[in-house]
Amino acid sequence: MGKWLAMIAVLVPALALGQTRHTARYHYGCSLDQIQRQATTPYNEFTCQEDMRVVSANPGTCRQGEEIWNSTTNILYVCEPANAWQAAPGAVGNTGATGAAGAIGNTGATGAVGAAGDTGATGAAGAIGNTGATGAAGAVGNTGATGAAGAAGNTGATGAVGNTGATGAVGNTGATGAVGNTGATGAVGSFDLEGVRFEELLADPGATTVTSLYLTQSVIGLTPISSDDADGPWHAYVASAIVPTVGFNTNTAARPDWGYSSAWRVQTGSSIAAIRFWTGQSSVVLGSADDPTGNLAAFRYSTGAGDTKWMCCVNDNAAGGTCTATSVTVAASTSYTLRIDCDGVNCKCYVNKVLEITQAVNLPTATVATPWYFVLTATPAAVKTAKWGRLALTHE
Repeated sequence: MGKWLAMIAVLVPALALGQTRHTARYHYGCSLDQIQRQATTPYNEFTCQEDMRVVSANPGTCRQGEEIWNSTTNILYVCEPANAWQAAPGAVGNTGATGAAGAIGNTGATGAVGAAGDTGATGAAGAIGNTGATGAAGAVGNTGATGAAGAAGNTGATGAVGNTGATGAVGNTGATGAVGNTGATGAVGSFDLEGVRFEELLADPGATTVTSLYLTQSVIGLTPISSDDADGPWHAYVASAIVPTVGFNTNTAARPDWGYSSAWRVQTGSSIAAIRFWTGQSSVVLGSADDPTGNLAAFRYSTGAGDTKWMCCVNDNAAGGTCTATSVTVAASTSYTLRIDCDGVNCKCYVNKVLEITQAVNLPTATVATPWYFVLTATPAAVKTAKWGRLALTHE
């Protein structure tokens, strides 16, 4: 190890000084004094045990202990073990003054890594040379673990209010809230029957006949059967495969500009699937369509139209009437009190004495008087039942 350090200490300064005439050959096994004298001794006068070769590339084979100087890399190599060149470690000399930076030459081939020698004493720091050109960016390494979140900064000033966005679509109607407490009873108002016309049609208990006041009845399809129960006397109208549409209509009853109010009792059958049920006033026969063209104000329940609730329907004798769902779901074997008030400006639909819908467009013509209908149609034809109990009509 000491011999290699001594050789490098002499060879490197000699090469740095440009003494090229003595660099053609060096000698392996020479003493330090012999190596030092080589700097001033002609090549042909300098000899000792075995020549050390100067090569431009390391040979592929070597004898253990053999040494070479690589003139391409300017590195001293020793063969250790056989056929394996190792860069000889050099002693760390004093750091010389930093010369002016020369032009950057081409990068030579990287030599084999030599064995790590003992760490020499740290020399004095040389002057900082000029910064070299920036090398190409290396490949991006893997992202490190996310550091802990810093403390939250102060809240910034509130920004200006932006423009109001477009109104969103109307959401589904929420569930009906619980019924509130009954309000206090109001003062009794005056009730003036002067000029008021009252008409009525009643199902007779235990019979298929009716008791009427000014109203007459015309049966549609089959004669009803008596079907009284705890809710009162009823006439049951039964549709079948032979007669799929049943019910009745009255004579011409009233017109909207008279300000009429009609109220009646109905009861659904044990099956309400696959039916179309109309009840109310109309200038055309009801039962054959979900949206008939005529002057009408009536309730509809039609599974073919997708109804699940009582529908408040009006039409002004033009195609495309208006039907609006109430909040009341139609159930089988259930009694209902239905009512419609029309005055030529609005038609209001009540279910079980509660105002559900107020219609203001597509109203029946104010000056056209219409009959009242109760019609059940089985769709398709099958046995279906609906009951009617009474009808009351008032107007000016």
